[in-house]
Formats: sequence, structure tokens, C-alpha cells
Amino acid sequence: MKLQPLHDRLIVRERKATVSPGGIYLGEMVDDGLVKELVEGEVVAVGPGAKLSARRRDSMWDLQPGLVVKFSPVCSVPVTREPGLLLIRRDAVAGVVV
Repeated sequence: MKLQPLHDRLIVRERKATVSPGGIYLGEMVDDGLVKELVEGEVVAVGPGAKLSARRRDSMWDLQPGLVVKFSPVCSVPVTREPGLLLIRRDAVAGVVV
């Protein structure tokens, strides 16, 4: 399935946390209500940016497919046809993992 995000939205493939052979959780904890930690994911697709006046578009902060970003999971919406993919706004991205 090909899905192109609109405006200032991104499609991200969430990186799941791993469990050690001894059963120890190696990822970050995420609360259901007030999320204190960020989730990591790989950018799959990037929208063109929000429309501004005079036929201009807002910057997407040089985000491109393949980059690994940290984002708030509260602002994400799961893509129903593709498990593991999330739709997020550009403003949910806190940073790029280098």
C-alpha cells in the first residue's frame, strides 16, 4: 500500500523495544496518561508541509525517509492497514537520532 501524508504530517515505523534472553525489558517505559519518555521510529514518508499564505509551504525541518527520530507517542495515530506504522505531526518530533 502506498500512503502519502498531507500537510505537516509524517509516517513513522515505530521501533519496538527488545527483551533480553533473561526477560529484562531493554526499551523505554511509556505511561498511558502523561508520557514522560519519547519513542523512537524511522521516518517512512514526509508530507509537503503546511500551507502558508502566498503559495508557500512551511518547512519540514529537513526530515526525510530513512531518518530515525524521537517523538511523543501521545500525538500518534496508528495506520490501520499497515501494522507498526504511525501517522504523526511534524511538531511531535523532538529530535533526530544521529
